[in-house]
Amino acid sequence: MASHCCCPRQASEARRWSTRASAAGMGAGAGGGEAMGENESPYLILGVSALEKFEVIKAAYGRRRKDAEKRGDDATVERLDKAYDRIMMMQLSNRRKGISFGGVGVSKEIKYADKRSWFPWGPKKAVVEKNDMLINLGIAVLLTAWCAVLGGQTDWKPLQFMIFGYIFRIFTKLGEFDAPAPSSFVSEDEEGEEGGAAPEDTGRRLRNGKRLLRTLGLVFSCVAFASLAYTGTLNAYEYFLQYVPRVLMGAQELFVTGVTAVGLFIMASFYR
Repeated sequence: MASHCCCPRQASEARRWSTRASAAGMGAGAGGGEAMGENESPYLILGVSALEKFEVIKAAYGRRRKDAEKRGDDATVERLDKAYDRIMMMQLSNRRKGISFGGVGVSKEIKYADKRSWFPWGPKKAVVEKNDMLINLGIAVLLTAWCAVLGGQTDWKPLQFMIFGYIFRIFTKLGEFDAPAPSSFVSEDEEGEEGGAAPEDTGRRLRNGKRLLRTLGLVFSCVAFASLAYTGTLNAYEYFLQYVPRVLMGAQELFVTGVTAVGLFIMASFYR
């Protein structure tokens, strides 16, 4: 059985790539559209450190590739694809050898690639940056305060605004983790024969559709949990204490809005 240990050779290799990326940083802009060389650091091309976690590398690859696609820079797209593929191959090689060293250890996506998740559609951990976290917190606090100041008599408007706001926030966040589809080149003759939308457009619409469905699932699962929590609390009071407090009876909107705000903040800030 292969054991995961700190390997000096892997450590030196990671530092070598990181040092090379730092040393070549000044010339990165000039050769942005050139083909990737055999000895060129794939981490430099993706703009990340060799000691970063694989999830960070994947997100950086997705952002840079989408920017290159918007500019129509096919050379940069190909260069980014090759850099990402090289890192993936390094990860697969590490998995076979059982090598692990800090951030260059084998990622969970590759380490457990042959094991199916029990809940493939369940939330996955993905912590956002501090500024995004503050924005999510601000949305939750302001809309909950709006409901509280008016005594929970707002016709559910704060909750509605909260739902729309977090749909946008989570949909945008999921886009950063969306794996870009490989570019396919179609000749003019083939394009004329096939007609209709290009394969890239069809794939993009399909990915956006799946991303929207996942966003709606994450958001409304928080709303459903808050509603069930309120009902469960009422039933618990009635079952164990044989009465329901009047304050709780009249605070359904505030209760559901507050619990939903907490759930959506956690979901948008720490999961995807």
